[in-house]
Amino acid sequence: MLYELRVFSTVGVIMNTDESSVDVALAQVPATRKQIRLVFAVGLLLLSVVVVTAPIANTHLARIPAFLPSIQAIIFVDDFITSILLFAQCAILPTLAVLILGGGYLFTALIVVAQTLAFPDAFVPGHLIGGLQTASYLYIFWHSVQPMAIIAYAYYKTGRNRVYEGKTSVNRMIALSVAVATGLAAMFTLISIGLQNYLPPMQQDTLNFTAPHALLAFGVFLSLSALCTLWTCRKTLLDYWLMLVVWTLLLEELLFNLFTEVRYGIGFYTGRMLLLATSIFVLALLLAETIFLASRLARQTMILQRERENKLTNMGALAASISHELKQPLTAITMNGAAVLQLLKNTPPDLNELRLAASEIVDGGCRSGQIVDNLRILFSKATHQEETLDINEVVQKALSALHGELMRYNVVSRTALAPRIPPIPGHRSQLEEVVVNLCSNSIEAMSNVPAGSRSLTIRTLDENGAAAIVEVEDTGPGVDPATSAQIFDAFFTTKAGGMGLGLALSRMIVERHNGRLSLVPAVSEGSIFRVELPTLPTSVNKFSKLTND
Repeated sequence: MLYELRVFSTVGVIMNTDESSVDVALAQVPATRKQIRLVFAVGLLLLSVVVVTAPIANTHLARIPAFLPSIQAIIFVDDFITSILLFAQCAILPTLAVLILGGGYLFTALIVVAQTLAFPDAFVPGHLIGGLQTASYLYIFWHSVQPMAIIAYAYYKTGRNRVYEGKTSVNRMIALSVAVATGLAAMFTLISIGLQNYLPPMQQDTLNFTAPHALLAFGVFLSLSALCTLWTCRKTLLDYWLMLVVWTLLLEELLFNLFTEVRYGIGFYTGRMLLLATSIFVLALLLAETIFLASRLARQTMILQRERENKLTNMGALAASISHELKQPLTAITMNGAAVLQLLKNTPPDLNELRLAASEIVDGGCRSGQIVDNLRILFSKATHQEETLDINEVVQKALSALHGELMRYNVVSRTALAPRIPPIPGHRSQLEEVVVNLCSNSIEAMSNVPAGSRSLTIRTLDENGAAAIVEVEDTGPGVDPATSAQIFDAFFTTKAGGMGLGLALSRMIVERHNGRLSLVPAVSEGSIFRVELPTLPTSVNKFSKLTND
């Protein structure tokens, strides 16, 4: 029942929300088909560029010494920022794979600086550091360590130790990765400078290369190995973009090794642009996905905050409903307790009156316990066994509980109970609570009516054996037609100190019993609340449709 669900959530039931998980680390984000197609499309585009460039790779172009420092400065910034973002991802989800990848990008950024400084004629005639072979060997180290870092990333990504769970803190692991990357960059730079005269020559002069060397072929082998390793474990978006990085690196190495023999030719300039593309790919991905994930996290945080506030509101509403239901029996207990104390002052005390007051205190305590059980059952998802009830007995029991309240407000009660009403299925204490709520509501509505005119009439009717009807009629001011459609809404009340829960809870209970609670216009004055409950013979057929309203 839609109404029941609305009241159920409004009056205080704390529901378990299905909070969908949010991938907070890029290494966890799965790749969509659209993203995979984009990766392959860019890969094919880069391949076509290399295919077109290869036949004319040695065509000389204008010598621009500032080209390489400019391009590699951008590569340095891109790779350095990429390493920072990867370390940040590792801080969110401590993973050895991402930690190694971040260290690999930091190494690339640092070795790019050294290779740029060693490049001939980039800043000054000759070399700032090293000699003729230094830049070429730094290039080899660059193109060897980067694919090795990606291979290690793929290995630890699929291995047992995917998430770092060691005793060392994440910050110390990141610091260690930074130290290792810096140390390797410094070591390879010193080797390229100090041992250049002992290493096989890679340059004839500052413009011409020697024939492809086995060391260059080793870089190609590492790139192929990295590409194959990533292909076997590809799952996330980062995996596919790393494949694109390795693919671009492989194309650049093939273009350089097989077709390019001179610097400042078409192959040289195209190769450097491919290297720039490798650094841009992952950085652009990290920035885009970081922004996207941040926005998702912000939305999820707002949703969780609203759910928390709703739960707090529901807890308050549940407390209010308990307070509302317990107020009447606790008031009766207090008044009867005060009466007992007053009777004990009499000499001799009236034992019959004391016995009656004590009995009413016990009844009030039992009713308070029943109210708590009723609310627990009402707000429970579990099904509860029903019993066969006589609606007249339910009404008489409810009136007995209201005896003190009727006396206090000087309300005259009348009953008109139809005989031989078919039994109804239901929960006795819940239906008694409905009658008590309706009567209490009518009694309070008559508080401003002259004492001699306060009358409460409860009648039961048999509707052709199909339904048992209970009508509660009062002589109060009645219900304003403008608000009659809202009186059963939770928290809607026209009373100064009212909570607006009595009628909402009553309607919820009645609908749980496949019945209907409505307001019927009175003939002259006052109001009539009508409860229709299905009897046993036709409870399923005639009234089951009410559960789908």
